[in-house]
Amino acid sequence: MRSLRTSPLLWSGMLAGVAMVLGFIAYSTSPESMSRVDAFYRTLQLFVLDSGPQPGGTPWELEVARFLAPVAIGSAAVAATAAFLRDQYQRLLITLLARDHVVVVGLSSSAGYIAEALRAQGHSVVVVEADRAHPRLPGLRASGARTVVGDGRQGVTLERARVERASHVIVTTGNDAVSLDVADRVRSIRAEQGRGHTIVHVAIDDAALWLEVGRLTFGRNPSGTSVECFNREDRAASRIVDVAMDRAGGRPTGIRVEGGGSLRERVVAHLERRAVLAGVKLELDDPDATVAVVGGSADGGADSSVARAIALARLDPRLHVVAAVTGDTADTLLDLLGDLADRVTIVPTTASSLADDFLQASAIELMARAKHDDYLEQERAQGHTVAHNPSLVGWTELPESLRVSNRRFAASVAETLSMVGATLVPLHDGEAPTALGISGPTLDALSIREHDRWAADLRADGWTYGAGAKDPIARTHPLLVSWDELDEPEREKDRDAIRAIPSMLARVGYAVQLPSGDDAELP
Repeated sequence: MRSLRTSPLLWSGMLAGVAMVLGFIAYSTSPESMSRVDAFYRTLQLFVLDSGPQPGGTPWELEVARFLAPVAIGSAAVAATAAFLRDQYQRLLITLLARDHVVVVGLSSSAGYIAEALRAQGHSVVVVEADRAHPRLPGLRASGARTVVGDGRQGVTLERARVERASHVIVTTGNDAVSLDVADRVRSIRAEQGRGHTIVHVAIDDAALWLEVGRLTFGRNPSGTSVECFNREDRAASRIVDVAMDRAGGRPTGIRVEGGGSLRERVVAHLERRAVLAGVKLELDDPDATVAVVGGSADGGADSSVARAIALARLDPRLHVVAAVTGDTADTLLDLLGDLADRVTIVPTTASSLADDFLQASAIELMARAKHDDYLEQERAQGHTVAHNPSLVGWTELPESLRVSNRRFAASVAETLSMVGATLVPLHDGEAPTALGISGPTLDALSIREHDRWAADLRADGWTYGAGAKDPIARTHPLLVSWDELDEPEREKDRDAIRAIPSMLARVGYAVQLPSGDDAELP
């Protein structure tokens, strides 16, 4: 029924069908004894207002048909004209207003929720979808999202969405090969016309492909474009581990994982990552664990996970159980459990539940926040305060221009590492290096490159040199000078940023693999 409410063309087609049936019946049973071919031909003439007189009077079927036929044609013409004008209006609005917006290409199962969540958060959103009749489009338009109907693999379609001016492009076509094609086309357009920095988030459903492609593309930043592949099951696992660690007092130890399946693999990978960062050894089968995670597949149902969680909570009164489910969160069932409800936590892993913090959970965003956290720690250790440095605030309080600067650093790390022949590899338990293993001229060369990149990005954004404290409002900064003009403490900050790259990469599942030898050297 929803299709009937949202598609005037479908109504027109139904009216035309009724007119054809009634007209054919009327003509084929007329006194003229027409053949079926003649009856069909005369019926078609109804749609051009040429029914002609009928010997012996006009039967009621023909009376109805010759009015329905032009109504069907007229309503279809009105619907087609309205759709054309709406597309032109949307295109005009995008051309005039779209700046630093988010482009969502393809309305897969999760994309509609992501677009709606972004609109609710105040982002300007442009949705690209090939299917003009997609049921999510009317609701997205009603929420304020702009829409472009067309194939995202076509450059003209992406240009209409103004991807060259977007801050984020989210590609979620539901087909991994198509999504990668779209991402490549976005990069090509931005290489020719791009302004500012854009992060392209590409949904890859195949876990093996995601792991490999993600490693190869992450942190590459040609022409101001960063590509970040994401996997919905991995995002769900990260959310589950966040909850489990909260229940475990912020420690990755003391958590055991029940069940099997691909989601379990991703949960274990995230726990290993947290253990590496905490410098502890992970024991997934610890009999003294106080938290258990249940859920074998992101596509599994709620009932089995909740039932297993309840059974575990009953067996061990010390245990808090985190159950990963899709669909219903089984709140009604939990309400009937009494005190057990305090020891069972449901974590929904549906597409809608992962949409709210989509951008905040991206790898580049996590690394950017890690860089800012390191900066806060270093500055406060030296006794600096907000009065001395207005940037010594939490991430959410940081001016957007400075958050962008941190994101750009995160997006450039792979290119920086490639200068010494280093590559990114998947992080495994205990394998993350504590330092890059570079020093002296090599470290300084990377630090100079980072300072120059940072200064060029700020100047491109309209910042200029200004003595005194940096001013995000006036966009003036005292460090917009050459490396040679920096004092040694400021140079050390750039060196510290390079040294901290391994720990930042570890937060998003990567380790640095350096060339063999005592020290890497610049090529």
